[in-house]
Amino acid sequence: MKGIDVSLWQGEIDWNAVKADGVSFAMIKASEGGSPAESGIADPRFRQNIENASAAGIACGVYHYLTAKTPAGAREEADFFLETIRPFAGKIALWAAADMETGEGLDRTALTDTALAFLRRVEEGGFSPMLYANTDYIRNRYDYARLSAYPLWYACWYDAAGEEERPERTFPFAIWQQGIGRVAGVCGACDVDYGFFSLPREEPADGKTEDAPAESGETPADTPAAEEPAETSGETPADVPAPAESGETPGEAPAAGAAPKGKRLAKILCRILRFLLRLLGGESETERRKS
Repeated sequence: MKGIDVSLWQGEIDWNAVKADGVSFAMIKASEGGSPAESGIADPRFRQNIENASAAGIACGVYHYLTAKTPAGAREEADFFLETIRPFAGKIALWAAADMETGEGLDRTALTDTALAFLRRVEEGGFSPMLYANTDYIRNRYDYARLSAYPLWYACWYDAAGEEERPERTFPFAIWQQGIGRVAGVCGACDVDYGFFSLPREEPADGKTEDAPAESGETPADTPAAEEPAETSGETPADVPAPAESGETPGEAPAAGAAPKGKRLAKILCRILRFLLRLLGGESETERRKS
């Protein structure tokens, strides 16, 4: 399932064109910083993006660029994030993610404590938290075992040789951020993502909030490597039987070797006739053995 993530840097977005280009979900930047609170910045395009994307039928998640260096600072930033996204809670069908890329100077324990404090605060605020991280942060910077209970938005772009890096299967993830790509409706480039989760049902008329999306458990190795996934051809796969042309509702297939109905009926009538002949004494012993 194809998605994108965007911020003010993508400018004006035609979300109906994005939807028509096969995009099913979007992670939209909501805010940055906020420790102290007055230093927080709401993304100038956040309101416009989440309202128009949601109206176009795209499932929306949100994210915050986390800059805190301590758990206390992370909680302050989470409060600012929650304040920013809460008015749009009805349009947030996916996760509220922490994007932490400024962990220089923090050891593994301090960095993990800071990220964990943010995620827990978001959860306390009534949203479904998610961690954004790349391979280096997961393997070398975080104590990832302490964070693995949260869904992962995995940034996996290119290796040292400039070749595209395939996602590792050693840890599960809900979203794979594959890299820069082009999508109709977006002027210039944007990050292209692939989702490995089931989209939530549409919000019911009574306005109750749906549960967080469930991870599908699909194997990422089957995800297309190109920036734009191959379109389906519309052909019927060879191993899937084509539907019957009669329009009748299919029932259970007959057992192998089953005789057509007309032949079975004729055989039954023949046996009845032979039984009557036996009563009259007109059938031979040979004919009785054949029957």
